[in-house]
Amino acid sequence: MTLFAFLGIRPRASEPSFDISGPTKNKKNDSTEIEQLTKEIIQLSGDVSKASPSQLETKYSAFREAVKKREKFTCDEEWAILPIEAEKQSLEFIDDKLSQIKAKLSETNAHKAHVLKKLGSLRDVLLTHVTEEGIFRLSGGTSAIISLAGRLEKDPKADLNKESRDTLVSVFKQIVKGFGGEHSSLLEKIQEELLRASDITTLKSVVKKLGFDSPEYKITKLVIGLLSETAKSSGTNQMDPIKLAICMAQNLFSIADPIKALATTPIVQSMIENYSEIFA
Repeated sequence: MTLFAFLGIRPRASEPSFDISGPTKNKKNDSTEIEQLTKEIIQLSGDVSKASPSQLETKYSAFREAVKKREKFTCDEEWAILPIEAEKQSLEFIDDKLSQIKAKLSETNAHKAHVLKKLGSLRDVLLTHVTEEGIFRLSGGTSAIISLAGRLEKDPKADLNKESRDTLVSVFKQIVKGFGGEHSSLLEKIQEELLRASDITTLKSVVKKLGFDSPEYKITKLVIGLLSETAKSSGTNQMDPIKLAICMAQNLFSIADPIKALATTPIVQSMIENYSEIFA
């Protein structure tokens, strides 16, 4: 796809189409850079729901600078550069896209912060139930789950002390599972690397890739921390790390292959057993 096609710009009849070939090294290098950035932007924009807004913003900014710095040559049969009129349109296009991306990034961050508050409230109450037998194994009633999820959505700091333990657990799982949207998950960005991790050191280094300040890291730490505290009372609640991992792994990963998905349980088990070291 050419730059013209990507930007939705049609050259005037008297102007040749955009061509990356050129008689000088500098011209060719400048145009190659723009073409490469264009390809990367198109690829990243293919699925905005999965693309990183910050990554897109970085690419758009680089593209904008590449267009600005390029020299303006006279078009001829060997070399056709982006016309000044089209170049102006392209920069306006980039500025508009940057504004959209920043707005999306702000909205996404606000949503993740809201999720973190809801999970924090649930965690605080669930910590008072960790010694109870069967915690995380049983589910609450459908109507109670829907009601509590709705209350938390409106007020993440709602009073949860009168809610049943199993309803609290069910909503907790539901929020964790739905963190990344319908086709994603909390650990999707690193799940393939987690599946390949063969020891605690590697597991720790992979989890770090989420970024200490990211909502994904903070929520993962919150979830595993709660499971770790629960496992400490396995003598009374009958929920050891392997049982807790079986109950929670499917909510942390998004793996379609059922055989491959089985490998997520020992990963979560290891994270629970080595919580202090992994999240130190």
